[in-house]
Amino acid sequence: MPRPRAVDSASRARIVRAAAAEFAARGYAGANVDRIARTARLNKAMIYYHFAGKAALYREILHDMFGAVRGQVAAVADADAPPREKIRRYVAAIAAEADARPHFPPIWLREIAEGGAHVDQATIAHVRGVLGALRAILDEATAPAPSSASTR
Repeated sequence: MPRPRAVDSASRARIVRAAAAEFAARGYAGANVDRIARTARLNKAMIYYHFAGKAALYREILHDMFGAVRGQVAAVADADAPPREKIRRYVAAIAAEADARPHFPPIWLREIAEGGAHVDQATIAHVRGVLGALRAILDEATAPAPSSASTR
């Protein structure tokens, strides 16, 4: 008999929360699937029911983090505001996502320190989007002012 979706969704969310805390505290290499299962109050089999393994679980967390940041900063870059205000909003958007996901800063900083050893191509695309939004704002800020054509 199939499991109800609400149970699947709730157990998946508990796994992701427990794993995010584990990865933030211990890094990818130090994270332990047994500890994640205990923290989530589920058996280890439930982790493998939802995810192909530790790497897939880690990728899910990275995609959530960087995908959310990418969406927020892209909206900032596209906003109708002066570049100085966009820069302020860009920083605020990243800070808001870090505040909403306390595991975000330690995971991000650890990945930077480790040279992105555990980052997949989809996450790299999100990071490129985050940096691309910043570049668009900076390009807008440094673009020469349009010259007014003189009329004769």
